[in-house]
Amino acid sequence: MKQEDTYEFGYPVECKKCHNLCATSIHLQVKPYFHSTQETSPRLMLIGQDPTISKYPERVRHALMLDDKNGQLFRWLVGILGRENFDSMTIYGTNVVKCTFDKPPSLQKDGGYKFLTPFFARCNAYILEELKCFRPDFVMTFGEPTHKLFRSVLEDPTAVPESMQSAFTGKFQNVKCRGLEFLYTPCLHIRTYRVAITYGETVREFNQALINALKSK
Repeated sequence: MKQEDTYEFGYPVECKKCHNLCATSIHLQVKPYFHSTQETSPRLMLIGQDPTISKYPERVRHALMLDDKNGQLFRWLVGILGRENFDSMTIYGTNVVKCTFDKPPSLQKDGGYKFLTPFFARCNAYILEELKCFRPDFVMTFGEPTHKLFRSVLEDPTAVPESMQSAFTGKFQNVKCRGLEFLYTPCLHIRTYRVAITYGETVREFNQALINALKSK
């Protein structure tokens, strides 16, 4: 993979749009993730909230830390799909908000969703361009704030429930965005997913639906 390939789908190389929205400094320091195979392989777009973590923020070099084979998300995906299926896919990883903050949005006064909303209002042009250029078959978002923000750019947001509890059904839904059609599902944040006892059968259904949908392409 050439480094310049990771930016060909609309991820910004630099951006100053939101600097006046934050009292502390914010930095565009994380790169997108891109794993390419044959052109006919299923195209999966994974979207996280933002690249900010509490401990050792320098470890985050690519969106969702998918470049780290020991990372939670990488191991989770490989565990569900199997290494052969994972390796045969074309995967693009990004975040709804690209910049790194001084502390995670979930720790901000009003919580992650409210804190990120004004940033996403300026940042959403990038996610729209990424969708247009990458042209995914499947899109998966992680965490409720990410789901709510991404849902807002769909042509018909009401086609997908706003709350994670209602939207996380174990099924992909056909949605549209700027004329582009793809299958979409939100997913629990990976830490939440691992302890999602209350979802029970839904988690098992989600695993199987993910495998079945990706194999059908």
